[in-house]
Amino acid sequence: MTQYGDPVLALLLEPLSLEYIRATLAQDNVESVSTPEGEVMYKLGRGYLKVLMSAGFSLYSYRLVNSMVLMLSESTRDSRLIRVPGESTLSEVTMYMYFPVNKFAYSRLIVSDRRYRRSMLDELGNLVLSDMLTLRSTSSSSLHNIVNYLRPDVLMLLYTDQELSRYTVAEVTQPVLYVASHARDVEETLLEHLSRMLPGFKVGRLEYSDLQLPHSHFFLELAASLVLVMIVPYSLEAVPYICNCITNIVTSIVRLSGEIMRLRERELRDRKEVILAVRPPLNVRKLARILEQHGFAVSIRDESSMSVAYYGNVPLHRILIEDRLIEEYFSVKILPPAETQGGASG
Repeated sequence: MTQYGDPVLALLLEPLSLEYIRATLAQDNVESVSTPEGEVMYKLGRGYLKVLMSAGFSLYSYRLVNSMVLMLSESTRDSRLIRVPGESTLSEVTMYMYFPVNKFAYSRLIVSDRRYRRSMLDELGNLVLSDMLTLRSTSSSSLHNIVNYLRPDVLMLLYTDQELSRYTVAEVTQPVLYVASHARDVEETLLEHLSRMLPGFKVGRLEYSDLQLPHSHFFLELAASLVLVMIVPYSLEAVPYICNCITNIVTSIVRLSGEIMRLRERELRDRKEVILAVRPPLNVRKLARILEQHGFAVSIRDESSMSVAYYGNVPLHRILIEDRLIEEYFSVKILPPAETQGGASG
């Protein structure tokens, strides 16, 4: 499976298959948690602050995946080769690690042939990274289910510049960390602290305009109180350095654990309903499942229409319905009130 007999050496140097990764973690007795759908997360810590970290949208991010695996494995040892969060930190935070998002990208077929460009897609040819709203890929749907199941306080998504190159204009020449919170005081305090803790990083506020990219999508959906995005150049080969950066970030987050946890209660307000006319080839039941994953309440009226309840204070809901962007992403039409009385025939 790998030319290196020592798993630690392999994690430092090369892409590894999902089978190899899971065998390594099982051998080290790393704690795992399974969702009702059977998705596996790995767990580190025992605190009240829930941090979900996710990476592996393609094989380009294998060093990020390897860094998370190495942190988990090394945390089970008394003598460590890398720096991991200390006991005081792990008493306040529980880190849940979900990787790789795109399991096909870490299959033996892709890993053995180093098919990096193909690894951006799932087994059916869907682009995994830019699919968090439409959920065509089972990989993006699984990540969404993980977030809905865990309801983390902090969501941290890790990418390489190769994965985001088509979505960003500026070239990534150094590691980048973006921060977004619906509480501006938490955001500003964390930005200031992280700038000191990560001198080699560009640290700034996250822009969240793309409904399909995971970080933008989950922030607009109010899925977490704090969203962090770490982007590293693909050429950055130092896995121990990445581990150290993750440890610094988690340590910084814990300093604000009280303020972050107070943001847990997100009241849903301004409930409204609309009728959607669903057009072929879209199936009304499939659309209902997708919208329910995004927090909408759906009632199917017939084979071509549904009633959708949304909340005006959830930015994603408001953008999709009130700005009518749902009509751009799905084969639907929001019916005017006059057309809702007699069904969706109009």
